[in-house]
Amino acid sequence: MTPRQTEILKFVNNFLQQNIHSPTYQEIRAGLKINSLTSVAQGCKALERRGLITKEKNQHRSIDITQKGIVKLSRSNDIKV
Repeated sequence: MTPRQTEILKFVNNFLQQNIHSPTYQEIRAGLKINSLTSVAQGCKALERRGLITKEKNQHRSIDITQKGIVKLSRSNDIKV
C-alpha cells in the first residue's frame, strides 16, 4: 500500500468516526491537501481493489471501510478503530 493510500484510508476512518456519513472525494482532497480529484479517485480505486474499502458506483458518500480495512488500520499504531 502506498503512503497516499494509507493517508486516504486513515482519513476515511477518522471522517466516519466523526460524522454520520462518509466523505466525498472533494472532502478527502481538501482534508489531505491533494491537488487533484483524479489522485483521490485513483487512491480509492486502489483501496477498493485491495478489498480495504467499498464504494457504491455513482453514489455520493458511499465509501465504507471493510473488515480487512479495519484490520489493516488496527495494525497501525496511531489509528483508533
